Amino acid sequence: MLGIFKSSIARGLAQPLLTVAGIASVVCFYEDSLAKGLLPPYLPSLLMPTAPFDLTSFALALLLVFRTNTSYDRWLEVCTVWSGLGNRSRDTMRQCISHISDGSGAMNPLSAAMCRWVIAYCRALKCEVMENSDLAAELKDVLTPKEASSLLKARHRPSFAVSILTELGAAAPLRESHRIRLDENLTYFEDAVGSCERILTQPIPLSYTRHTSRFMVTWLSALPLGLYDTCGWATIPLSVVITFLLLGIDEIGVQIEEPFGLLPLDDICDEIEGDLFSMLREGVDIKKTAQAARLAAMGNQEEMDALEVTPFSPLPRVAVSRDESSSSSSMHKEWDEVTGRSSLG
Repeated sequence: MLGIFKSSIARGLAQPLLTVAGIASVVCFYEDSLAKGLLPPYLPSLLMPTAPFDLTSFALALLLVFRTNTSYDRWLEVCTVWSGLGNRSRDTMRQCISHISDGSGAMNPLSAAMCRWVIAYCRALKCEVMENSDLAAELKDVLTPKEASSLLKARHRPSFAVSILTELGAAAPLRESHRIRLDENLTYFEDAVGSCERILTQPIPLSYTRHTSRFMVTWLSALPLGLYDTCGWATIPLSVVITFLLLGIDEIGVQIEEPFGLLPLDDICDEIEGDLFSMLREGVDIKKTAQAARLAAMGNQEEMDALEVTPFSPLPRVAVSRDESSSSSSMHKEWDEVTGRSSLG
């Protein structure tokens, strides 16, 4: 309960709570003075029956439920989209490692290119929906200067990144069935852009938000007039508590209506980047281990012993540290060592 005073919702409702407390105090003081004869007898009582509140409370409840449900649906959709992006990104990398191969055991350079551009797509989408984001700084250790320059010049950067991924997929030596599966992931990337832009550009209708706020302000301002007859001076704390509960529900709906400022998109992008980079680094080891497993299943012990499977040290979750001085060239060199050839052509 003590945490309620640190709540952002409580701080945001300070003004309306004080207003309702002031109205309730005036009503209590006026009615108490009138009952004790401290005021002229010709002054009317301001008390109201509870019937108007009973008749309108269901409408207020419906408005609040619709408001919060609509806001939650928007928040949940963004969570689902970004969770799906993480899954689809890892699945894209898995397909590239397994299906884009020349049979020599080395990683195909197109796999490294796909990895970098999937990361660039996620960063570009994040910067598209969040204010004060510096895409150039985030791409510094992901793309080459020429690639980053082309992406930054694009009018719609996430779609540009998806188009690059489509071209890379078309150039990859894939079977048609594998190409179709890869294109399904790229289609999801494009659908994710549309979903995020719809949430960003199409808020809940302003007229509905305003009517809900006016309804609640009127209802809560008149509430002390209906409570005093049965609650007396307890009307003041009761009015404040009821106001906090009802306005708190509405304030939650207002906050989650725009979910991009609430979700940790930076952390999500860092996690995707770390996972994809780790999968790329582990690609050669995956292929050798899978070959050893096939030989073991066939009972070919001699070839299995001759196959060198080197232990692999996993990378941290975030592949690129932005706190340390690192250059794009050093990262590309590390990728080249993984693939066994130049991944940047």
